Amino acid sequence: MQKIAIFGVGLTFDQYYNMLKHKYDICCIVDNDNRKWGKKYRGIPCESPASLCGRKIDKIIILTMWDRYINEIRKQLEEMGLGDKVVSIRDIQTWVEYEKIYQAMSYTDDFENEILIEEGCSINHISALFYGSNNHIIIHRNVRTIDSILCTCRGENCQIEIGEGTSIIGLSIEVAEAGAVKIGEDCMLADAISIMQTASHPIYDLDSRKRINNSKNVEIAKHVWIGRNATLLTGFSIGEGSIIGYGAISSSSFGNNCTIAGNPARILKENVTWKREAVGYEGYFSM
Repeated sequence: MQKIAIFGVGLTFDQYYNMLKHKYDICCIVDNDNRKWGKKYRGIPCESPASLCGRKIDKIIILTMWDRYINEIRKQLEEMGLGDKVVSIRDIQTWVEYEKIYQAMSYTDDFENEILIEEGCSINHISALFYGSNNHIIIHRNVRTIDSILCTCRGENCQIEIGEGTSIIGLSIEVAEAGAVKIGEDCMLADAISIMQTASHPIYDLDSRKRINNSKNVEIAKHVWIGRNATLLTGFSIGEGSIIGYGAISSSSFGNNCTIAGNPARILKENVTWKREAVGYEGYFSM
């Protein structure tokens, strides 16, 4: 197992520590902020970057997603004679891409990230970006796509699940903080749909200093029709048989058999249902 030093303590550290611990022997943690020196993070004291000199380590992994800071730290370590050991967390992320999938398949990487596609599916294109470990994408039987699915998992233990018989034109999903996005059976998704389970960046209350925007799961029940350009945000849920209108934006919860639309989305009609047949193409085309 390679010995590494982690450079940088912050939100990215919290997201990726366990992933790195799974694969590497973490010898030390360093940061340029001297207020962090001597404090323990996951039981390891934070030290000055100067402590890296003379240490027997194989890699120094920079834990930030910001290009500016990556470049500054890389230059700093090069000046210390450690440039040949430097990698950023971006360098060890996993990008997976498949086209024209018509049979069951599975993928697993060294960090136990997994894609499972069950039999009977017709997947035109799927891309997955894993920034962590033990994340799972499960596509159940007979799912069909016309354009593409893009899945991004940040951190650990995230799950994306698409139910049996669902059809999709174009979909982007982003999940973080051990969250989940679940799309039920027999749903119908148009194109340019975005599902953002992650809150993306932390927001804190100034008085309590507590975070106030924790990411929440997104759940779409079975037989839900989602219109083009809909954006479903962290905490969104909707019951079975419902309809989400064109361009709807929401992080709220809704019940069964309702139509919602708008920004923010609200209920327009209740006690409704829908069928797959396209108007004007009865007996000829359905998604």
